[in-house]
Amino acid sequence: MGFEGTTQFFANKKYAIRGLLKITVFKAIPRLPDILSYDFAGNGEWQATDDELVTTLLNVKTKVVAVSVAGQPLSIYTPAYTQSALKTDLEQGLLLAQSQRYDIRSTAQNEITLETNGLHADSFIINMTRTKQMYMR
Repeated sequence: MGFEGTTQFFANKKYAIRGLLKITVFKAIPRLPDILSYDFAGNGEWQATDDELVTTLLNVKTKVVAVSVAGQPLSIYTPAYTQSALKTDLEQGLLLAQSQRYDIRSTAQNEITLETNGLHADSFIINMTRTKQMYMR
């Protein structure tokens, strides 16, 4: 699973996140993976101390934007985000695992470096830079 996007942190302890979420499924046969790509939009709350940033995802919407099976792209119908109260399995799973902790590794006037561990103890370094209104990662 990978994510490429932007997170905006606001002074009122809220944040918004938007980007592309890719889920890759590797199989023994065929050797090429299946890839599902989702447009991802969410929001939540954040808290920070001198050593740690904790984010809590409160709401998320996903929409399939691309599917590739064994390296072959498939045509898909991409409806707009649904306004129903029903959540997809992916959205429900993301909300269940809603909290994420980041260790603050360094800070400068306009930059913060965070580190977090993934599900398989892999480490991620995230560099955030300050703009006029927000931090982005």
